[in-house]
Amino acid sequence: MTERYNYNINANISSSTFGNILVTGGTLSATFNSNTVGNLYTTGGNVGINTVTPGYTLDVNGDIRTNGFVLQPGIPGFIAYGASSSAYYSGYTVNSVNLIYNNGYSYNAFYAPVAGLYFIWMSGYSYTDGSYGAILKNGGSFSGQIFIQCVVNNGTPHESNCGVYYLNVNDYIQYHVFTGTIYFDSNDSWGAIFLG
Repeated sequence: MTERYNYNINANISSSTFGNILVTGGTLSATFNSNTVGNLYTTGGNVGINTVTPGYTLDVNGDIRTNGFVLQPGIPGFIAYGASSSAYYSGYTVNSVNLIYNNGYSYNAFYAPVAGLYFIWMSGYSYTDGSYGAILKNGGSFSGQIFIQCVVNNGTPHESNCGVYYLNVNDYIQYHVFTGTIYFDSNDSWGAIFLG
């Protein structure tokens, strides 16, 4: 059984233990000074810290410090890796490449669901000496819209490259091999992760 009360208190509340505070409407303004604080939550609306007009679910006017992780489910990005020693890229054709994370990848292309900076990388090993691959933006060609380039030579089987790039919404990137064939195994991958 949950008991609900209406309070209009213009004073400090001091206690060694608080229970849960549920706000179903209106505005809650509170300063906590206690040893143990329970849960403070609202069933709707926005929560503001250092702002009386929060425009987001949590709106903080100031710096945020944490000694833990900030978890954001569904971060835009993907990671594709070689499913076997016979996995390869040739032209735009891909064979036996698995996804271990996917939020935006479809048909050998990653489509940015939000605009911002992305960390993009590629790696691979050579089936034919001097194989040349690149990450292309929006169907770019050899002469333009190349983000990352990677030349893979026999004798140095695994080569990689990476960088940080800006993508607009619905910009897309593709792994394209211009010369030769670049193989993937479980040590090789390409992908993109949203940074902010």
